[in-house]
Amino acid sequence: MRKHPLWAFLLITFGLSWGVPAMAWLVSAPGEDLNVKLAPYTPLHYLVVWAPALAALFVIGMTQGTAGLRSYARRLLNWRVGLGWYAFVLFGIPGLYLLAAFLTWTMGEPAFALYTGPWSRFVFAVLLRGSAGPVEEFGWRGFALPLLQRSFSGLVAAVILGLIWGVWHLPAFLVTGFYRSELGFSLSLSFGSFLLQSVAVSIIMTFVYNGTGGNIPLPFLIHWLVNFPYPWEGEADPMTAQALVLSLAAIALAVFTRTRYLGSKNLYTDVAPQVQ
Repeated sequence: MRKHPLWAFLLITFGLSWGVPAMAWLVSAPGEDLNVKLAPYTPLHYLVVWAPALAALFVIGMTQGTAGLRSYARRLLNWRVGLGWYAFVLFGIPGLYLLAAFLTWTMGEPAFALYTGPWSRFVFAVLLRGSAGPVEEFGWRGFALPLLQRSFSGLVAAVILGLIWGVWHLPAFLVTGFYRSELGFSLSLSFGSFLLQSVAVSIIMTFVYNGTGGNIPLPFLIHWLVNFPYPWEGEADPMTAQALVLSLAAIALAVFTRTRYLGSKNLYTDVAPQVQ
């Protein structure tokens, strides 16, 4: 584990996240069509979604002890970055999703439907989304990305991690109730579109991660905004437009800023500073 911490992290992450749905299927309906229910925001759901974070903490604890865990925990709590980065994230990510909704609307789909329900319910939904998926970033960007950047450029590391991150979600497209797999396309096309989005978001996150000196809370915030229940969401499926818009944004970052934060310099490669 000490020699290959990234492989240990991946084995634990995939073992937990893929193992729980597999066991649920074996217990519920072996040999039949896959129709496993894994209700969101339940203990099993959190175990699956938090697997990257749990794996990172376990590997750090086993390889660097309590000193490593304390050093890593300080990174999780460090929100001190320039206001420009907050503006980039807080306006940029919602702006991209709003643009995707607009493109979907131009194609004749009902992409806009302002929320009219109780705002307390909307706030609760926002907070609930923040308790699940964004926690993954403690493992993906907080642990795996700096290790990958020791061997690859920022862009290559972002693409590799984006592909791993996307494939990690594959059971979500097969488990009913865990992820919406009825996207209007075949499973392969739906997953392909999702994989493209995963790589694009990974590039954006890597740009922010290196630009802020390895800040973890901002990738957490980006993931939260990616999963955000935007109040303008309509009944249309904007996934195709989202994949297009996010990909163009990632390509623009790669082209115009590669040598700065996505190249081989200015990369943050520490997991637990002052311990390694």
